[in-house]
Amino acid sequence: MENILEPLKIFISYSHKDKKMKEKLISHMSALVRQKYVMLWYDNMILPGKELDENVMEALRTSQIVLLLLSADYLASDYCYDIEMKEALMFREQKKMEVIPILLREVDLKGTPVERLLFLPEDRKAVSSFQDEDGAYKNIVDGIRRVAESWYRKKIPDLDADTVHHASVNFEKDAMENSGNHGFEFHGNHIQGGNFVVNNYEGTTAWTKRG
Repeated sequence: MENILEPLKIFISYSHKDKKMKEKLISHMSALVRQKYVMLWYDNMILPGKELDENVMEALRTSQIVLLLLSADYLASDYCYDIEMKEALMFREQKKMEVIPILLREVDLKGTPVERLLFLPEDRKAVSSFQDEDGAYKNIVDGIRRVAESWYRKKIPDLDADTVHHASVNFEKDAMENSGNHGFEFHGNHIQGGNFVVNNYEGTTAWTKRG
């Protein structure tokens, strides 16, 4: 049996001037965290007395996904722009992580390293420009979920998109029954964890997405 014991680690890179928006995004990601798709890391999690730069870089380099929470204050921060963003993009180029730019507030991004990347929310519309900000955060979380699911597909052996099947399952009941599961577990031809069940029937892999 092979175990993937940890959810995907998401590093949140942000300006402290955008702390309130960062906290709201974290609240909207609660379902992803509870379903054990992801675990979050941001600088408030550094313990007192620990080395700031060392802890930040270690957390960033061991993450699978980095969220860049973009705003004028983010671009004005030497630490965010020249260290965290550039480090994340370097690892992205090496195909070691996914980098997702998230546009919190309108800002000129022409000529920046993230100019050509796909943004969230969709259509490069800043969160601050939405009349319904909850809708903007929901759009962001939907995008993060798609990236997480794509990563898991790559890690699950013999999982072919042509064999994907969707089914409606009572997730709440199942989650209670499997509350001890953390991430993914591989039991021979049966894979379970997070919000997925994968079964192999006579050599054919079927992926069922709960909900």
